[in-house]
Amino acid sequence: MTADKLAKYEHCLNCGEKILGEYCYQCGQKSTVRRVSIWLLISDILDDYITPDSKLGRSLFLLFFKPGLLTKEYNEGKRAKYVRPLRLYIVASILYFFLFSTTVSIDDVLLLGTDAEEVPISEMNSPDSILSEESGSGGRIIILGMEPHEIDSIVDRMRTTLEDTSSTYFGSKINAFIIGQWERVRAKTMRELAGSIVSYLETNLPKMMFFLLPVFAFLLKIIYRRSRKFYVEHLIFSLHSHTFLFLTMSLVMVIKIDVLTLVGFTIALVYLFLSLRTAYAQSNSLTLARFTLLLGSYFIVLVLSFSTAILTALLFV
Repeated sequence: MTADKLAKYEHCLNCGEKILGEYCYQCGQKSTVRRVSIWLLISDILDDYITPDSKLGRSLFLLFFKPGLLTKEYNEGKRAKYVRPLRLYIVASILYFFLFSTTVSIDDVLLLGTDAEEVPISEMNSPDSILSEESGSGGRIIILGMEPHEIDSIVDRMRTTLEDTSSTYFGSKINAFIIGQWERVRAKTMRELAGSIVSYLETNLPKMMFFLLPVFAFLLKIIYRRSRKFYVEHLIFSLHSHTFLFLTMSLVMVIKIDVLTLVGFTIALVYLFLSLRTAYAQSNSLTLARFTLLLGSYFIVLVLSFSTAILTALLFV
């Protein structure tokens, strides 16, 4: 039998059950089996993942062009024909953070001039600093809402507590740790510090966003507390919404046009509103009110999370 010849079998070669049609009713394998060829491998990939009739094709079509319908269908029990929400999210997040790590550089987060980037932080913003607004170096920086010399003053006061015998053991240890970390930070240049922070965020942002999924679902549970939906239904909405965001922003990074970043976030916001209206089946006015509340509360969560991540990066550079 050649690679292109088909043969039918009375019993499934996979599980041994008697075949009654084109597919085995027990395991789903085709009753016609051909020898493996390169084209067969390629066609299997296309059939399983790329074609419109595949799970991935149907899932992506609803995800992109029917906001909220994929969540609605999945929560109503129509699940076999779609990719599982968690799997879809994991693939989208891996793609996004891979592109993020390969396209975002230190230069994208530095706003200083070239000279300023190579000057140690301890020499920046000080009264006798060679960097100034007039020199065009753009050397003034803010760390945790303060200038370096202001942090120096706080650290100096912390040093005095180390000599205070009345201070607690753990208090002294914490102060010593903070003092040591600040000395390491102020010895770095802005480029070195930015590199450390970017590296830390690249490593930990995927974990942070994953743990924010249930937070987003919890906010939905509170905002839609009268919807009588289970928490897991809100979690599925959270997975689909973040999947769309990651895929959209991945496309923006591939195209590499600055204005598209704003367009991508705008599309994501409109998409979220339309998804809420479909998945929770409420009027435009009620959806808009809950959309605004959800967006505001989640924005606060994101700001706190990113601030904590940056602070942690500064503590462990």
